Amino acid sequence: MPRTVDQLSSAGPLRVLVNGQSPGPEDLTHPALINYGHYTAMQARGGRVRGLDLHLDRIARTHRDLFASDIDLDLVRGHMRAAVRDMPDCYLRTVFFETEPGTADVMTVQRPPVDASTEPVALLPVDYQHPFAHMKHMGTFSKIYHSVVAQRTGFDDAVHTTADGWISETTGANIGFQDGSRIVWPAQPALQGVTKSLLEAALQREGIESMTEPVNVRDVSAFSAAFLSNSVGVAPVGRIGALDLGDPTPVVELLTGLYESTPWDEI
Repeated sequence: MPRTVDQLSSAGPLRVLVNGQSPGPEDLTHPALINYGHYTAMQARGGRVRGLDLHLDRIARTHRDLFASDIDLDLVRGHMRAAVRDMPDCYLRTVFFETEPGTADVMTVQRPPVDASTEPVALLPVDYQHPFAHMKHMGTFSKIYHSVVAQRTGFDDAVHTTADGWISETTGANIGFQDGSRIVWPAQPALQGVTKSLLEAALQREGIESMTEPVNVRDVSAFSAAFLSNSVGVAPVGRIGALDLGDPTPVVELLTGLYESTPWDEI
């Protein structure tokens, strides 16, 4: 699940609307010049998405944190509905900013559906803590840079750690580990992804233990397997740094099945 510039720019035709309209240059000036805002991303099928309430709750909290104002979630849903009406199967990214204080601007960006990697990915450990990690904000330069560097050195993506090796997340996904029958999520600050939240709820329903604990990069080979989760789905991890991990197929199949059993929500 890398996030390099090349992949983002070659991801297929894009459809962009700003406040429900095809944008002109004046509509794009603010987001082009001022890198301050937040976004959410989701897969849509038949105009439906998974975890809509979780997305909306995070949008409301983050907007309040960034702009000290409340965002009209009915307006947000209206723009999202308008976007998927003409492209019901897509990867939908919805961006929020303010050109006037107290008035939210909503940009929807759609591209063709995206599938999670089925091949185990290799992750390069990088000493980095994403600032304001609890918010899905637009400050992603460092994340993309680390992903680019990782791919230049033979890895698929980067995983963020502290200087002494404590893991948080990758450049664009939560990372989790299987420890026997348990699922373990690293305790370092990271975004609480919607897919992660949906998986945690599904694991609880199935009676499978899901824990948050410190995970150090030097200890990852002791786990049964590792995986990534984000809005694309669940992907296997095969290697972190020089450490080969266990076969991720069983846990990825388990989690993918749980994720795919999650109902779709009408926007």
